[in-house]
Amino acid sequence: MPNLLFVHYADLKHNLAGEIRRIADFLTIPLTEAMVPSILATVTLDAMRLRADRLDPGNMGIFKEGSKTLYFKGTNGRWKDLLSAELALYAEKAAQVLTPECRAWLEQGRRALEPVN
Repeated sequence: MPNLLFVHYADLKHNLAGEIRRIADFLTIPLTEAMVPSILATVTLDAMRLRADRLDPGNMGIFKEGSKTLYFKGTNGRWKDLLSAELALYAEKAAQVLTPECRAWLEQGRRALEPVN
């Protein structure tokens, strides 16, 4: 049985409840459907923003505006506009060292590996 679970941000954004169930299952943590809404209420980006300084007190000195910067927009891919030159280097290296499946997961999450209906 694998002892490492890969969780992708895109998958969390797409299906947070499903990913919470998958994580609990992997960790063999009993999870009832009645528990899911309260867990979801505490792990959303908005909920984490409200408790950011308590959850991540060390971020105050690391990020320019502390946790406000860490919990910024919660979107994927914003970095692509800033790193265009680096993307070419990444694409070259990814083609050399990653399988197509690994690269698809890395860039898009589990949905990239699911068959299209």
